[in-house]
Amino acid sequence: MRGEFAAWERSERAEEEERERREAMRRNREWWNRFDSLADDDKLTFLDSVLDSESVDPEFWVDGRPFDAFNDTFHELVHKGRLEECIKLMEKFRERKPDWYRKDYPFYDYKLVYYYAARREREKLREALRYFIEEPERDADYLFIVLDALRLYGFAEETYQLSKVAYPRLKDSEGIVPDAIYELRQLVIFCMIWKYIDTTSRGEDEARRKLDEDLRLVFEGLGEDEKLEIEEGLQRTIKILRGEVVNEWKRADFLTARDGCWDNLHTLGMDFVRYMHEKGFEWITADMIREVAVGYFESKREGKYLFRFSKKSFEEYLGMFLGFISIHDIRGMAALKALGYFYTFLREKGILSDDELEMAEEGIREINEELRVRRERDAWKYRFLEEWV
Repeated sequence: MRGEFAAWERSERAEEEERERREAMRRNREWWNRFDSLADDDKLTFLDSVLDSESVDPEFWVDGRPFDAFNDTFHELVHKGRLEECIKLMEKFRERKPDWYRKDYPFYDYKLVYYYAARREREKLREALRYFIEEPERDADYLFIVLDALRLYGFAEETYQLSKVAYPRLKDSEGIVPDAIYELRQLVIFCMIWKYIDTTSRGEDEARRKLDEDLRLVFEGLGEDEKLEIEEGLQRTIKILRGEVVNEWKRADFLTARDGCWDNLHTLGMDFVRYMHEKGFEWITADMIREVAVGYFESKREGKYLFRFSKKSFEEYLGMFLGFISIHDIRGMAALKALGYFYTFLREKGILSDDELEMAEEGIREINEELRVRRERDAWKYRFLEEWV
């Protein structure tokens, strides 16, 4: 009898929990339908009043409503040209309800990073980065798009600090694909390289001491062969970026069937970074431009000649960043401009014909026009393009 009674109790408890779950879902739907039916100004007024209240409204601060309400309202109003009001709302949320804000901070703070980076407001940008620095492992996807934004806008020191903090915290994470960890490590190394190049003016010995100190962060847990490979690659890159090595390229160096083609692409990429830096870009931005441009050829892997442009394959490449659920759209928009820079560089190097350059430029123009509506709708995220000439 005791066993039967215990089973009956468990069944009753399960049914009660199910009734409570369904009731919570019903209340949530009703609440959301009421909120969603409000006019834009009324939504802002409501959210303002929630933030002004000293008490915790049980009808609001449950079931993910804060995230849905603030996030959806932000995007709805931004698309109607009301960005400033949305930023003020996020700032107020961050200040008045910090515990609730921090629960989903990556989804909120990346918006502030984009906004303040574009406005060159460094102190406010650094405040928007604070939680990412304190807790980089919370959401790696949003960490990476924040790093992309910092690079695209040329915030070199902030990129260095955030990547240097994030790498040791994420490098052994099982929730992040190895390619992403490798990319983060490469970013950390490049930051160390530009820091080294920029500090050699204060003395070679001091610059090398600081570089060795930084490298210990990267070398931790690696085998001797990996350390040697990184050190050799680092020295090659430094010489290229300093202009101590000038590579003479031929068209034949980039025939896909030829041994060394893909290694040549990497080295050419570093030549391109130096070229873009000489055009006035920060080292960190030049490297980001290289990354999204060269990434196209690494993904394409078709045709006998590596640099032959294909509109279809470039659209497929952009689709990786501009898909419906992707949050990496700034990479896609950057790639459109970056590839144009890269093809001009190839022509100046004499490894691309005028006809091939014209074909690539025409294809990029067509895709740009096809994306014009989206670019204008989300222009607040792509202000860096206005700075790139």
